[in-house]
Amino acid sequence: MPFSKPTDLIDRDRAWATLTQQYERPGPSLVLMLGRRRVGKSWLLTRFAQATGGFYYQATRMTEREQLRALTLALAAHFDDAALRHTAF
Repeated sequence: MPFSKPTDLIDRDRAWATLTQQYERPGPSLVLMLGRRRVGKSWLLTRFAQATGGFYYQATRMTEREQLRALTLALAAHFDDAALRHTAF
């Protein structure tokens, strides 16, 4: 495994292994993560994105326009892209 599971991530071995397998597969893939509320799904995905140099964005209840603006600004910050910052409507 090119990146190991963070030591502060308790259990979640199977979920981490699944994310790693999908990450290492060639081409795009879709992984759905289901579970009860407040059990650490978002935290796990955030940590995985950090470990792989990826990007994680969680949608919230906003209008479509606000959501697209927030996503654009998050991508601009992640990639340090001035053009994206200026095109955020």
